[in-house]
Amino acid sequence: MGILISKSRFKAQALEILRRVETTGEPVIVTDNGTPRLIVGKYVEKVPDVRGRLKGSVLRYDDPFAPVGDGDWAVPPGSGRPDDRRAGSRTERPARDRG
Repeated sequence: MGILISKSRFKAQALEILRRVETTGEPVIVTDNGTPRLIVGKYVEKVPDVRGRLKGSVLRYDDPFAPVGDGDWAVPPGSGRPDDRRAGSRTERPARDRG
């Protein structure tokens, strides 16, 4: 899996070992009395998976190809949606006299 290095050797040559891990990407296993204690490896940033965050969020999936009707959507009052103006939930400015 990686190169085994004793704790005392790692302490003496840490900068050189870290540079080697950074360039080659090969991890180094640091041992204490011959027993592996930790792994020094290159950091790889994980790209967030949007699908992973949405996993389990669909509660029902009856008929995905059925058309969606106007009555199926609920717009909360005051949400700033265009439907709110028709319902009269916003105050409208009085019309100016342009005469």
